[in-house]
Amino acid sequence: MLESIMRSHGIGILFLFLAVGAPSVSIAVEWRGAVDAAQIYTDNLTLAPDGFKEDAWVTRIEPSIGVSIDAERLELDFDYALETLIYADDSDRNGVFSNLSTYGIFNLINDELWLRGSGAIDQVNVDPAKRLTHSNINVTGNRSDSAIWNIGPVWQRPLFSKAELDASFMAGRVSYDKAEAQDVKTLAGQAAIRRATTNPGDVGYELMYEFSKLDYDISGDVEVQSLYLQLGYQVNEAFQLNGLIGIDSDFRDLDDSSLSESRWEVGFSRAIGKNEFTLSVGERFWGSTYFFEWNRQQSDNFHMRVAYNETPSTADIVALNQVPTGDEDTGFDSPDSDLNRPGTARRFIRKRGDAGVDWTYPKTTFYLGLFWEQRDNIEAATDTTPVPDEDSFGATASFSWDLGYKTMFSMSLTSTQREIVVDSPLPGGGITLEDDTLLQGTAGFDYEWGQRTFLFLEARYNDRTGATTGVGNYKEFSAELGLTREF
Repeated sequence: MLESIMRSHGIGILFLFLAVGAPSVSIAVEWRGAVDAAQIYTDNLTLAPDGFKEDAWVTRIEPSIGVSIDAERLELDFDYALETLIYADDSDRNGVFSNLSTYGIFNLINDELWLRGSGAIDQVNVDPAKRLTHSNINVTGNRSDSAIWNIGPVWQRPLFSKAELDASFMAGRVSYDKAEAQDVKTLAGQAAIRRATTNPGDVGYELMYEFSKLDYDISGDVEVQSLYLQLGYQVNEAFQLNGLIGIDSDFRDLDDSSLSESRWEVGFSRAIGKNEFTLSVGERFWGSTYFFEWNRQQSDNFHMRVAYNETPSTADIVALNQVPTGDEDTGFDSPDSDLNRPGTARRFIRKRGDAGVDWTYPKTTFYLGLFWEQRDNIEAATDTTPVPDEDSFGATASFSWDLGYKTMFSMSLTSTQREIVVDSPLPGGGITLEDDTLLQGTAGFDYEWGQRTFLFLEARYNDRTGATTGVGNYKEFSAELGLTREF
């Protein structure tokens, strides 16, 4: 774990060093810090089935520190928290957990060559078929520290006729402290020459090459390449036509990363009043492809979004896409499908659909999200039995209400129905498909006790039903009372 922390902290330390060593006309530094202290009760510490529950009292102490730097040549965000858990009846279970989120970009040469890096430390569930918790309080044997980082150069410069060059190369690593999850080294590069459309009648283009490689400690390499030309014609200010033609690696062939499979897409983007539509259809090696997104900004306090996409991927590529990048928040949550198996080299086609509605008013906010995700698993040469596809669908809702008197009430509820591939550990057990339902809910109050001092009370519910393998079904209720002091 120490090695993982040092690797991830190294990105933030590197950018801090660059900030100190680089001359700058102006620099703005914002420091922040806080300490959380809480007492927690759970009626099912290990998420055991009924009849085997064990309750527990746990003390949580979590100091955190953060810094944001905005200078002429550097942007940096760095947040770190150290969570300490003390179990009242069993000190052998005491633990310390690090959580990190950092992103930085440093201008090396004349706003053309940049050094960009990001990293994160978190705790994740290793096997989606076993006991799942989104808290370090529960002792399940199914949690692992996850350390993710990547760093590399970014080159951007103007070219001829309003075109620009955009190229990057990132090297990184995903590390876990569980033997069930493989560590993986990552390489990702892209180079594009593009010209955007700016006026009606303009033709824009993008010639793009992309490469990604994941080198697993045990399973070997996963490599994917793509080369394509995308054209866009700006019909008017609100309507653009798009087309794409290119070649890909055959994602189904684990031993061949050459550019051997053709692809094409056609589509459009259109703004009609308060609505924005993007649609494309095409063909890639697995068949028809579709991308669709609809955004409606009814007013400043009401936003709707519907989206669908299909992408070849692995669980670790999905994880890398979640590393902080400094991009603006879209304002929409992406519900977790709870299908990820960290450190797995299995390839799949990820089909994902999302719909969300977000209301914001002076004293209340409400969000409702629906999702569906299917993973079409691609069989490896070592698979002796067919690997079925995995489906997950569900809904999540969150609500907050400013009660006045410095008090805020919030609650959330998520329900997920899943199909999960389970590799049986028994001789001749083969591969089976698990089907279960997960239900998680929270409700709580936050009270501003004084300047930079807050009290909070939260109750949680965690339920799994329909399980036939693993440790089976479980239910848990927990409550937490704590205090936060900001500095």
